[in-house]
Amino acid sequence: MRTLLNPFLNVSVRYFSAAFALLFLCISGPFVISSEGEVGSYLLFTNILCLILYPAWKKRPDNKLLIGVDILFILLTAATILYWIWQYADYASTRVGLPNQPDMIFGVIMVLLSLETTRRVMGNTLPILGIVFLAILFFG
Repeated sequence: MRTLLNPFLNVSVRYFSAAFALLFLCISGPFVISSEGEVGSYLLFTNILCLILYPAWKKRPDNKLLIGVDILFILLTAATILYWIWQYADYASTRVGLPNQPDMIFGVIMVLLSLETTRRVMGNTLPILGIVFLAILFFG
């Protein structure tokens, strides 16, 4: 169930979505960016739109506390993805297999935010399955 947006936010989401579409039209056409920039911008736009359009709690989508949490999640999403885009070249050339502390912190934050976004859009089953697979990967 999508959130019913106020008129200002509705127009903002429309312009944000149009910018998303235009970016990818430009990337697939005349402009070329790095693969991490392309994937990162896709994740950034998609996660922000999902966090805006789908409420954290479907029974009370207008809860002020949860709106504040959504804003925090949007800021964390932007920070983690922009960190990944910014640090990718250095990571790929010098730190592959040996991530530093910020890499681990931002990676854990992004995994948790991705699970939350998946829960909002798809329901509880897919994130639970993801957590099970992460536990299998971690505990082997």
